[in-house]
Amino acid sequence: MKVMESRRSVVLLRNVVLAAVLLSVAGAHVRLVHAHDMKRERVRSVSVNAVGSAEAEPDVARLVYTVEVQKKTVADAREHGSAVSRKILNAVKPEDEKDIMTNHIKTHPVHEWRERKRYDRSSSRITVGYKYSNTVTITLRDLSLVADMTDRVLREGGDDVTLGGVRFELEDMDHVELAARANAIAKARRYASTLAEGAGAKLGKVLSIRTQDHGGPRMLRGAPPPIYPEMAQAMDDSSEGGDEMMTPISAGTREVEIGVYVEFELDHDGSAKPVIEDEGNVIRSV
Repeated sequence: MKVMESRRSVVLLRNVVLAAVLLSVAGAHVRLVHAHDMKRERVRSVSVNAVGSAEAEPDVARLVYTVEVQKKTVADAREHGSAVSRKILNAVKPEDEKDIMTNHIKTHPVHEWRERKRYDRSSSRITVGYKYSNTVTITLRDLSLVADMTDRVLREGGDDVTLGGVRFELEDMDHVELAARANAIAKARRYASTLAEGAGAKLGKVLSIRTQDHGGPRMLRGAPPPIYPEMAQAMDDSSEGGDEMMTPISAGTREVEIGVYVEFELDHDGSAKPVIEDEGNVIRSV
């Protein structure tokens, strides 16, 4: 009886060991097949970065000015400031009221500090008046009128207006960005073709594309001279001499840049010769 039980134990142990070995072999085979499939499905590719650009002339100008008045009372400051603002707007007269934007209007007291005598417990800060300020942005779509409109603002506002500046912008960006993207893709393909040929391969289809904005349009050339508040009086004085004395203002050119990251598939057909050496600026191939 004991002999039969011992034989059964041996047979059971042998079956367990055999099953473990079979499972191990099957697992190894599955791993080998999976690794082979992964190797077979891996795609050879080349990835490049490129930056494309496009130039365009600005199509709008933003004229910014501030009316600032100081009077003894808030009511007097607001009344005088509003009158100056209306006078300027009547002189400029944009075709569309939407081209006039009030950035902010504010009033605040103006204080001075006095010297106090001994034992004087009253405040050393006294209110000497109130200041009214109104900042306005006017959009000009006819760039030939920028110099004349700037002169009108300064002439009508007089000492109560300061010029914040003139900005030239691209309002219609779509066609410029499309041109920049097309230029970036063309550069990426040229770069990738050079790398592929150097590696003895041919450039295949595009696998992926990512774009990167390099910021808004930047000034390229022919930029307008900056206009600072301290130039206002000089420009106002020069306007009395007629158009020939008017300060010249030019729109210049803007450049838009778009970056792309492109991955291309490589086609190794064996016909191209790879580049094996790069000695300085001389490339030697097999």
